[in-house]
Amino acid sequence: MIEKNKAVFRNLKNNFDIFPSEKFTLINDDAIKHLKQNALKPFDLVFMDPPFATDILSQALKLISKNGYISNNSKIYIESELQINNNNLIAINNYQYNIDKQTKSGNVHYCLISIKEL
Repeated sequence: MIEKNKAVFRNLKNNFDIFPSEKFTLINDDAIKHLKQNALKPFDLVFMDPPFATDILSQALKLISKNGYISNNSKIYIESELQINNNNLIAINNYQYNIDKQTKSGNVHYCLISIKEL
């Protein structure tokens, strides 16, 4: 997990310390800056909840596909103020994707996407 806000990061760290696991990594950094680096290994599940009213979602989708953060059979969960569609997902390069499930609650759209390599 990448969280830029220091207070939110500390709260996440405190919560995750209750249930220690090697199955996640928590990083205090700017997500776009961090995703510009190549991944050490791809993730099975990527959870994206970018700040609303920004272009971070499309930037992040492009970077995770370009820099090895996803691979065949990865899933991406997105929370956004926008309904997720092909226009939003075009940034996922070199992968075929399928919107498995999508719903809305209030002003927030929730979407689960499956990834397959081309």
